[in-house]
Amino acid sequence: MSRGSFVELVLKVRELGRWAKRAQKGEIRTRIKGDGTSVTQVDRELERKLTETIRSLFPEDGIIGEEGTAIEATCKERIWVIDPIDGTTNFRAGLPIWAISLALLHEGWPIWGCVYVPVMNWLFQGERGKGAKCNGKPISPLRRTHLHREDILGITSEGAKDWEFEVSPKIRALGSAAAQASFVAAGFYVGYFVEKWHIWDLAAAVLIAREAGVKVTDRRGKELDRFGHLGSEQGPPILFAAPGVHRELLDGIRPKAHWRGKEYLD
Repeated sequence: MSRGSFVELVLKVRELGRWAKRAQKGEIRTRIKGDGTSVTQVDRELERKLTETIRSLFPEDGIIGEEGTAIEATCKERIWVIDPIDGTTNFRAGLPIWAISLALLHEGWPIWGCVYVPVMNWLFQGERGKGAKCNGKPISPLRRTHLHREDILGITSEGAKDWEFEVSPKIRALGSAAAQASFVAAGFYVGYFVEKWHIWDLAAAVLIAREAGVKVTDRRGKELDRFGHLGSEQGPPILFAAPGVHRELLDGIRPKAHWRGKEYLD
């Protein structure tokens, strides 16, 4: 795999992001999937175009995508993971926070990834062992020894219903897991807690966050760095946090009584 191929892929992601941004202003055809989430014709077309590009640049690699792409190729150890629009509800509503997420995994380990937020023109990118950047500039999480009231903790809408957040930062649920996790890497957020996720939501963001220096763990404090499944299974609750306040955040996030998933708790 040549360095030029990754550069070409990033250029294509930017190009497709601009196309999707224009498409957001037009008529958006939507259907509800079996899991209750929505998909638009833009999601499907983006996934198709990204798949074609990856196949042309990396013909031996496998590909899986949120909207059904499943290609088993010559090199089974390398799998590309695509989320064409992470934040489809926002996209349909005309809101700016949605992202294209793309990651390359080698035997389950993310080794390259990008998250592009087209409306903001923010492209987060990471490569294993080489750090993380936003629009070509190195990024890092907030330096904290304790939480501040003016810090921001990102959560999901499900998290707002199922969890208690007994922490000082302000709470935001902006509707895109890939974007919000990347916001921790860039120091916009002090942390991000995600209750329900699939591999395409976080494959790129986990790499970007870890390469930036973010601590990424489950509820037991076990670090997440490798994905053990490549299917549609949901992963356990995950916390992305500035390393100096990870434990403080973890201790302040508790499930409500009705929450199911006690096996994930300490």
